[in-house]
Amino acid sequence: MPVAVSAIPPKRRFLWGLLLVLALLLTGWLASSFWQAQYHQRTDNAYIRADVVWVVAPISGELTELTVQEQQAVEQGEVLAVIEDTERASRDAQIKALAALKTAALEIHQQTESSQQQLVEGLRHEQQVAQQELSRLSQAQQRQRLLLQAGLVSAQSVEAVQAQISATAARIGSLNASIQAAERQQQSLLNRRAQLEQELQLARQGATAPPAIHQLQIAAPIAGRVGSLSAQNNSRVSQGTRLMALTSPQSFYVEAWFDEPQVERMQLGQPVEIVLDAYPEPSLRGYITQLRPQYPLPPLQNSRVRRLPVRIALLDSTLTLPLSAGLAASVRVDLRRQHEDLR
Repeated sequence: MPVAVSAIPPKRRFLWGLLLVLALLLTGWLASSFWQAQYHQRTDNAYIRADVVWVVAPISGELTELTVQEQQAVEQGEVLAVIEDTERASRDAQIKALAALKTAALEIHQQTESSQQQLVEGLRHEQQVAQQELSRLSQAQQRQRLLLQAGLVSAQSVEAVQAQISATAARIGSLNASIQAAERQQQSLLNRRAQLEQELQLARQGATAPPAIHQLQIAAPIAGRVGSLSAQNNSRVSQGTRLMALTSPQSFYVEAWFDEPQVERMQLGQPVEIVLDAYPEPSLRGYITQLRPQYPLPPLQNSRVRRLPVRIALLDSTLTLPLSAGLAASVRVDLRRQHEDLR
């Protein structure tokens, strides 16, 4: 005989109802999970990327004016900052001092070169005198030998003249060596003078050159939004220092990493829903433009499943949030449609 519902205790009816609700929720969750796995692919490993153009300081100096702020939109050619070359006067003074120093060094070198020339001429004069003395002694030796044969002089006189000839010849040899060394030194001085004259010419050219740029305006190379602003007013910057980054709104895209089995089910053009961690609402829309990386991936390490980057283009109609490169996001790929269906 069936039991009447009214006969069931209220507490048991509540438990049965709760179990029924939980069973329905579980069934719905399983169905939703199956549907999601069948027709969608998801990942939380996604990031906003963009093509960034860095604005650098073309000269060293003081940043006297900064006309933009972080996340500000700028047009191509718009003035972003002004740098004043405060070191110009110091550099000009250094160049003039260098020219004066090179001039003084050349004058001293010319004096040294003149002294060396006098030394060479003195040695050559001594050599000439010694050669004349050697010629005179040789003639005297011949006369002494004739007188020795006639018995008019002694052998000691002839030997004394020979000793003088030997000493003079040795003196001439020493002078020849000194002259060669002095001439080598003189040639070295000539080469050094040519180098000093060239250095002086370059220094004079620098001293008479037009003045360096005193103030330089830095214009935006592209239209975009300012990011990574590291410059501050009245701060000193060096040539090549990164002042800020400019990102074009049309260059934003999403790089999402999926397991390789997930990527095998995707196709180019499939629509994607993007939710940013920083801005959960509203979600962005896009579509797949690249499934395989254009660069070689490293070999697998501990994981057995390779993760591949999928590039996702953003639809222009969704670019209403202040995007910046590096923002984390989660994405969901719709495997059933193409992105044309979203327009």
